[in-house]
Amino acid sequence: MSLTQSLHLQLTPMQVPDANPVGTVVGWSSEAARDVAAPAQQLKIVPGEPSELVVQVHNTSQRSLFLRFHVSGNFPLRWCRLGTEGHELPPGQRMEAVLYFEIDADFFEARQALAPGQAQMLDYPGQVQVYAGTTAAETLMATQSFSLHVRPHSRYLDFLPAVYHEVDFIGRFLKLFEQSFDPAVQVLASLWAYLDPLTAPEAMLPFLAQWVGWPSEVPWSLEQQRRLIRRAMEIYRWRGTRKGLRLYLHLYTGLPLEEDPTLPEAQKQISIQEVFSRGFLIETARLDQDAILGGGRPFHFTVRLRTPYALDERLIHTIIAQEKPAFCTYDLLIESA
Repeated sequence: MSLTQSLHLQLTPMQVPDANPVGTVVGWSSEAARDVAAPAQQLKIVPGEPSELVVQVHNTSQRSLFLRFHVSGNFPLRWCRLGTEGHELPPGQRMEAVLYFEIDADFFEARQALAPGQAQMLDYPGQVQVYAGTTAAETLMATQSFSLHVRPHSRYLDFLPAVYHEVDFIGRFLKLFEQSFDPAVQVLASLWAYLDPLTAPEAMLPFLAQWVGWPSEVPWSLEQQRRLIRRAMEIYRWRGTRKGLRLYLHLYTGLPLEEDPTLPEAQKQISIQEVFSRGFLIETARLDQDAILGGGRPFHFTVRLRTPYALDERLIHTIIAQEKPAFCTYDLLIESA
């Protein structure tokens, strides 16, 4: 609606409702309500996504105009911000301003939306006013009404015939079912992530640990739990061997595995050296060769950890005692790298 012939104002919404909204918007004058019903001035807003309304101004007078834009409506003003190319409009020229609208992503789930006995508004009228003149005296040159329509995206609508797309209520009604069933559908679509200890929610870890018979009451960190549960079957497979013990210590300490056979055992950060000796055995021992009297420990090995950070020594003893053969003895040495 133009108040003078020297300035023409036109609104162009970048997102329009999928169907023509029914009903009337409340809280606005009857004169503005006539313009709100025009589909070209209806802007669709999806919670959490930006929407734009382009304001086009044409100066048909013979003098430059200094413009000021004003936006009003019964919607919260924090939803809207204005972007302009300047304030001076030369004669015969056009100018564009953009109204950026964005509402909270939890608009439908917010506490005020669920208040008992209070209806949630989805349609909001608004008005753009353009003033021209000097700072001391300015005149309202043009005004144009528009309406905002808050609508959720509904994928279920795509499965219905096109005739149902023209009914605004159908999309909003189907969204209720979509929001109810979508969490279960998303869980099924990403079920593999719930069964992988590296990506599963923390609440799922005790359940996954029970699946593979892994103790969950040991004070591991969260990342250590995830790694150990994921490779529990591999640890079981190599239990009682040097490879199994080294793998377990690698997953707990984070030290490199270093399985390269060409690297001497004494130079590894997780070093496991066997110092087996049979001691003195009657009828098999040979003097001056393998006969040892006192000081010998058969089936004995040494675990040496070279680490740049502190480790829980008592927990490492627990790991070694659990993974070694029952008849073996050992020494543990922790050195600072």
